[in-house]
Amino acid sequence: MIKRVRLTTLVALLIGLGMATSGSTAALAQARQGDAPPTTRSVATTLPVLGPIGPLDASPDYGAHGTFFMQVTSVIGGTEELVSVHNDGIWWGSDRLTGPFYGQIGTYAGGGLTNGNDTVFAVNKNGIFSKAWGGLFAPPSIREGTFGPTVRATSGPFYGSKTTAFADVNGDGRLDAIAVNTTGVFVKLGRPNGTFGPTRRWTAGPFYGSVGTFFADVNGDGKADAIRVNTTGTTIRLSTGTALGPTAPQHPH
Repeated sequence: MIKRVRLTTLVALLIGLGMATSGSTAALAQARQGDAPPTTRSVATTLPVLGPIGPLDASPDYGAHGTFFMQVTSVIGGTEELVSVHNDGIWWGSDRLTGPFYGQIGTYAGGGLTNGNDTVFAVNKNGIFSKAWGGLFAPPSIREGTFGPTVRATSGPFYGSKTTAFADVNGDGRLDAIAVNTTGVFVKLGRPNGTFGPTRRWTAGPFYGSVGTFFADVNGDGKADAIRVNTTGTTIRLSTGTALGPTAPQHPH
């Protein structure tokens, strides 16, 4: 059975194994700088160092329909835990959190941001469905420590041929649905009731990477930005809250 693993431990393992490749997130890409010989610097603070790496578990830690991290325990500022999606349900270690819930296109998870709760999204060919986790800030209709009822988040299909993602691109504290296609980036903004609004085009043309396309807040303004990773480097388009801005200069790996 899947063991409970902290996100920080897994990241340390990936970095130590040299897996911070061009397909990793920007944070892991920065960690690759540690491969170079150390340089003596005069600094006022001590940089954190990673501890020794040990085996996490001898058994496979992944699900047939997806593996992700979410805050299972109701603790403010708590750690992210490894959750796996199988045919018979969503599991956290030896605990089954819910019955079968996964998508034909993919199964994703995203932080609840303002309300502090995580949500799992099942992306199917007929639409997006979601289940909110009953965390510390869950509404009365969702019991703490359980998943709420399944919500149809879109009336029809919405997914990308290159990437499908869920992130807060307009900074309102709610997750938005993002579809990256060969023709552009399209967004459905999240609503307070857990559904998504109409489809909006956020780029005039295509923006995706040969290695991967990711969404994260890279400038700290509260809005997720688009990150395109190619074998030759990484480019970023900052979110304006209503669209993606111009492409920033490429950063070589």
